[in-house]
Amino acid sequence: MASSAESTEPAPLFVLLSQVLIAFTIEFDNEFEYRMAAAGCRKFRLSMAMWSNFMRFVDERGITVRELEQKGGDLLSHMEWWRYVQVGPAPNDARLRPPKSQWIVEPTESGMMARELWPPLFDEIENRWVVRFGRTEIDELRTLLHRIVDTFEVEMPQYVPIVGYGLTAGRNRKGLLIRQPGDPSDPGERYLPALMSAIILDFANNFESESVLSLPICADIVRVIDGKSGTLVRDLPALGGISKEAVSMGIGFLSRHGFAEVGRGAAKTVSLMQSGIAAQDAYYTIVQSIEDRWNKFYGADTITGLRRCLESLLDREQDGKPLISQGLHPLPGCWRGERPYLTQTKAIIASPRKSLPYYPMVTHRGGWPDGS
Repeated sequence: MASSAESTEPAPLFVLLSQVLIAFTIEFDNEFEYRMAAAGCRKFRLSMAMWSNFMRFVDERGITVRELEQKGGDLLSHMEWWRYVQVGPAPNDARLRPPKSQWIVEPTESGMMARELWPPLFDEIENRWVVRFGRTEIDELRTLLHRIVDTFEVEMPQYVPIVGYGLTAGRNRKGLLIRQPGDPSDPGERYLPALMSAIILDFANNFESESVLSLPICADIVRVIDGKSGTLVRDLPALGGISKEAVSMGIGFLSRHGFAEVGRGAAKTVSLMQSGIAAQDAYYTIVQSIEDRWNKFYGADTITGLRRCLESLLDREQDGKPLISQGLHPLPGCWRGERPYLTQTKAIIASPRKSLPYYPMVTHRGGWPDGS
């Protein structure tokens, strides 16, 4: 194990938020994938993150590249590659070489299909949670989330953005726009994923202003590396709850910057260097410091109440099984029910608290919150 702090202290608030958000997202994404396939589209499936931080801005009228960037939509190359959008000069632009910033981004046929299926799912999945956990519990969760989010002076993305270099989550992210008093809020801001994402990202901004390493890399990778004897690289995906590709990205960064060292041989072991051990220790200290400050700023009643709500969602059982796992079973044909992902899917269903990531590791590969 990485640290004794983890086994003696309750899970940090950002971890509870992250795991509930990821559980909601997996249920949402499974349903979206199933419906896209049923509608005849079997292209690469995309996650809620891709809708919330990109496709919701691109309707049939199109939007310029510049306008899209101003809204925080920084996934253009990925969405174009997967052919959910097409990009080109405006038809009425007579210039020989108009600047790329004035090109028009339009949804393809697959993009239009996705735009029809995505929005209604937010209400549908939330209604499932109301039935599963109770109206009182979900309403209380929403109220407590709003107590925090309503104090923010910036507009947050509606989903945790894709990680940047070094798997950064909050540092220098787009989409943090100053809120204008009296402006009508986007309808999507009222949904649970947007509220949880805003708080998680704010926590990451606080953490990354004090830490030499990002919150995603600390929470999902550095945390689970044994600081004394090292850990087998092949064990890290299961320990951190993220994909082997995300682990590879993180280990590569840690190795290049002197935080970790990967041994040679068939069974590679990753060990923390002195700076890595210091970052691992600092992770627990900084997280606790932020929680202490939040208790004072938002009030102990708000933070304690939010923690209780989140723990209840993650820990409540029915017939000896986690209730939240009811929504984590992949539907027929969904990629989470196929190899090589099936082993991790089974682990998440059996023990969400143990097997879900501690931070949504959203990468460019598809926007999945576990880096898949």
